[in-house]
Amino acid sequence: MLIKKSLIKLNQNNNIAVAVLAFSYNESLSNDLLTHDEKEFFSNISYNKRIYEYYFGRLVAKNALQLLEPSLKCKDIAILKKNNGVPIFKINKKKICSSIWNLSISHSNGIAAAIVTNNNISCGIDVEFWNQNKMDAFKRLSPSYNDSNSLLALWSLKESLVKALKTGFIEKFSQYRSKNFQIKNGLAKCCFENYKNYNGLAYIYKDMVISIVLDKNNYIPYKKLQNIWINL
Repeated sequence: MLIKKSLIKLNQNNNIAVAVLAFSYNESLSNDLLTHDEKEFFSNISYNKRIYEYYFGRLVAKNALQLLEPSLKCKDIAILKKNNGVPIFKINKKKICSSIWNLSISHSNGIAAAIVTNNNISCGIDVEFWNQNKMDAFKRLSPSYNDSNSLLALWSLKESLVKALKTGFIEKFSQYRSKNFQIKNGLAKCCFENYKNYNGLAYIYKDMVISIVLDKNNYIPYKKLQNIWINL
């Protein structure tokens, strides 16, 4: 299996980790990395693109958790979903409780990314790629911004926000309005007008962006987020 991988801890407290994988849609896949529950769901997916995104979404989330729990193997970790679609861990190892970890996953165009935090830190992650149709849609939703980097970063940051909230876009889009949005040298940051407890950071590289949203009490080092892309 030929994949590129970038793994990084975002802080010194051993409670936030990010993993990113770059893969192709013709990789050979090994079921040995999936648990029984995951294999059962995996076997019922018929759409080829969805098969790869499901598989590598699970793998990248397990890699992120392994940064914080090095004793775990992939087969010890199952990633399941709540009824609302929010991913959760099921850990099959004594002395490690599944419920102490939060998880967010994103995948797009051969990139899979995940962030794992301990359960008192809300987290969201998103990966987006530029295309004209997206830009036209983003422009309609954020008419105050004209340049493609700002539009791409803003959309991704709002995607990360609703993942941190564990709700999806259930409100009017204006409810997720950003505040103090700044962008410079590919790095974008903002807070949110109606969700004052959250801050977001995004890094734009070529035609793609990765964004992370965390509780405002948790600092995201700019350089580490940038290095996630550089290390791929």
